[in-house]
Amino acid sequence: MADVKMSSLPPASAIAGGELVPIVQGGQTVRWTVPADPIIEQSSDDIAFTGGAIDGVTLGGTAKTIGGVYATQVSVGQAALAAAGVVPLIPAVSGHQYRIRDLFVSGAVTNFSGGGGDRNIAITDGTSTWSVLPAASLASLAPARWGDTLVPWPAGANLAQASVASQAVRAVYSGGSADYTAGALVIVVVFERIA
Repeated sequence: MADVKMSSLPPASAIAGGELVPIVQGGQTVRWTVPADPIIEQSSDDIAFTGGAIDGVTLGGTAKTIGGVYATQVSVGQAALAAAGVVPLIPAVSGHQYRIRDLFVSGAVTNFSGGGGDRNIAITDGTSTWSVLPAASLASLAPARWGDTLVPWPAGANLAQASVASQAVRAVYSGGSADYTAGALVIVVVFERIA
């Protein structure tokens, strides 16, 4: 079934995990391996996932191409954010520009607490902000997707806003006055390279 177009599949067909599926992306058909269980896992061709930070040049051994859609999963802990710390979610690469397609809080989490901490976590490139995770939600974490209470849409911003060229998309503290002494979450960013 891997060599059959999705539009040719009968309506009742189920796609099994591990099966190659054609996807039209940027006018070209690419192949994608259907995850066996997780929502996002390592796959082939232009759609890929990594279990940690990406190097900004390659992802899963595939060169990042313009129009390619990727996902990265990064652990963000209170210690890395303390004292104006920055956690890159999509590292800066000279000339590269991205469009965020989806955001998730996933995986192992530890509620943010202690030290009178009251900060939010912003997902930003320093110019545009795609979401601000509110302090109240950081105190009682649960898996969430962009648009949920924990990962809200940006206030009054264009959801399709492109990142600034050559700038990292990153997690930083915003608002509040005191850092936390405990807490960690995993942020998954699905993004498209546009330049």
